[in-house]
Amino acid sequence: MKKFFSLIAMIAAVAVMGFSCKEPTPTPDPTPEKLTASVSPSEITADGQSKAVFTVKYGDKAVSNVKAYVNGAETALSALTFTTKTAGTYKFYFTYEWKTGETVKSNEVTVTAKAAEQSGDASGLTMTVDNTIIQVGTGRATFTIKFNGKVVESGYTMYVNDAKTTLPTTTVTIDGKSYKQPYFESKTTGTYSFYVTYNITENTKKNPISVQVNNDAIPDRAEDPNPSSTSFKRRAMVMQFTGTECPNCPYLIEPLENMAADANYKDKFVWTAIHTYNPTSDPAAPCNSADQQKLGSTFGISGYPTVLVDIGAKVMAYSSPALNLSNLQKAVDNSVANPASAGISATMTLDENNRVVTARVSVKAKDAKVYNVGMWVIEDKIQGGQAGSSTIKSHDNAVRYVARGTDGSANYFGYPLNEGKAMSAGQVCDYVFAVNISNQSVRLANCQLVFFVTTSVGNSYTVVNSAVTKDLKTAMPFEYNN
Repeated sequence: MKKFFSLIAMIAAVAVMGFSCKEPTPTPDPTPEKLTASVSPSEITADGQSKAVFTVKYGDKAVSNVKAYVNGAETALSALTFTTKTAGTYKFYFTYEWKTGETVKSNEVTVTAKAAEQSGDASGLTMTVDNTIIQVGTGRATFTIKFNGKVVESGYTMYVNDAKTTLPTTTVTIDGKSYKQPYFESKTTGTYSFYVTYNITENTKKNPISVQVNNDAIPDRAEDPNPSSTSFKRRAMVMQFTGTECPNCPYLIEPLENMAADANYKDKFVWTAIHTYNPTSDPAAPCNSADQQKLGSTFGISGYPTVLVDIGAKVMAYSSPALNLSNLQKAVDNSVANPASAGISATMTLDENNRVVTARVSVKAKDAKVYNVGMWVIEDKIQGGQAGSSTIKSHDNAVRYVARGTDGSANYFGYPLNEGKAMSAGQVCDYVFAVNISNQSVRLANCQLVFFVTTSVGNSYTVVNSAVTKDLKTAMPFEYNN
């Protein structure tokens, strides 16, 4: 019997040994998820402003730490957005490192950049003007009329406020040659709209040029308190995209208010609140319908609330106000850690009867770069409730007007200084803006002017400095660190 049990034990041991010696089933290597790319819109204007915004997903997860390729070559995209001044077709794909040393490639998406429209119904006829803001009685706006690139001296008909008019001419020099071109002067304030017809069928009626005639003279440049210095105070440009009917917007409104009240941060940034969530019913929305429609899309805003710092860094809302405040502070700190490459000063006049503010903005370069300057009118103390909050009853820093360029165009990234050429270190260039604050609900006493200077970085722009005035009248000199 003992031998029988011993035999059974030996068989069991052999069975156990056989089982324990069996090779384990290997764990299969992970399979990468699919990387998908999409873009909206897929057709943009090649004007340096219109943006195509990409969304890249690894499986169901949106990812941003990807490499972008355009027409087969690696390219840098700021915040996965693309803009260009060169018309053409651009084919993009993206790669993502899903685990160390291994990447996956996305599908290809196409962006078509259409040539920016020329001023005029027909591509051959154009009209420009050297000044869109003149002083009553003394100022002059001189037009240049071209057809197929050649200056037109006769055979055209000018219209002002839809009525045929005859303007005097003056001699101007264009590309080294002298031509007779029409000019406009006025003894009456107001806004005058011009277009021209030529060869019967050619006209610029759909793209008129507006000239503002103001009572006040364009102010002189502000005195520079330290002409030899280029060590400027640096302020980040905070652009808050929001709306009174946005239920999640208080998640960023309250942290922004806390940061603005913090002695360590309030002087580090300029705050602009852009109410484009549902602007038609928002009392703090931009007054110009074009600005209501284009501000968000131009800066690639796809969700609310969103904050952009210097156009580049993006802060989205989370449920934790403390985290939102921390992210905002970090973005501002990263911005002001870079020294200002340009300084800003401004002088203003305010025609309260006609509600026109005219500003001469001076930009002084620290670094030799191509710079652009912009001006926005913001308003405080706008009454109105806020969805998602029972305590927010009024709104500050709301962007009400975006100043147009001297040619009447709207460029949300600013207008070229020094004729679009690089400024040299220490050079000062001026730009004159005028805004007719025609909406009577806007209280002039509650308004300020925001100025910002940008430079291009690849296919996008970045803000190198910003500033805000005390009101619509008080001059703002250059601010230096020392």
